[in-house]
Amino acid sequence: MGCSEIFINIGISIVASLTIWCFLQLYSVGARRKINHLLIMMRDECIAFEKYVQFNDYDNALQMTRRILDKVCEVFNNIKPLTYISRKKKLLVNTLLSNIYLACHRFTQKHIGCDGEQEKIACCEKTYREIFIVGYVNKSNSTKYPDPSCFEPVTSISAKVLIDLNNYRFKTINKILKEGFFFNSFQIEISVLKKYYNDLIDVNIFKNNITPCIGKIFYLTNNTITKKQYDSIINKLK
Repeated sequence: MGCSEIFINIGISIVASLTIWCFLQLYSVGARRKINHLLIMMRDECIAFEKYVQFNDYDNALQMTRRILDKVCEVFNNIKPLTYISRKKKLLVNTLLSNIYLACHRFTQKHIGCDGEQEKIACCEKTYREIFIVGYVNKSNSTKYPDPSCFEPVTSISAKVLIDLNNYRFKTINKILKEGFFFNSFQIEISVLKKYYNDLIDVNIFKNNITPCIGKIFYLTNNTITKKQYDSIINKLK
């Protein structure tokens, strides 16, 4: 093989590689836009779900959870093959998707044991206390559960964080978590911010906190971040 043929083959390889790279970039841009659209709809549906349980509108809340669960599964399947998200960020995305999935799935399976409409009201009231927990502080001198509206919801906040994780591909996780407007306050002390993020994720979601066989049945995925990894991310916020 002559030198000219070697250079031609090298040139063909370079062109082929660049073509594949350009195709993957175009696919990633399209996929990111589609995922962003799904996440925005999911966020709005989470906010609606939170309002429905707050006002004991069981039937609409149940309908909304089914729409949210469909969106969670669609985002999960669309984001799985993408390479523009780092492994660590993808694990956090899986964790947040699982967080929304678990909260909504629990509502669809909830049974209190009351009769008729009282059962629906009781399910909404219990779910309201379960999802409005971000910022909860246990007061030892109080025997009454505080008003959940004083706290923030795990579902829509998780969706808001997911939107930023998808959109800001070149930002680090810590920068996104510190600079994002996810909570109902523009200025939050770092110690409070850390508490909010610690409150956000259900402990059962973290990898190795539940047996794989149970996780396969009741959870979105076992491929989530570990509690140690999550704590490390949160502790680095400054």
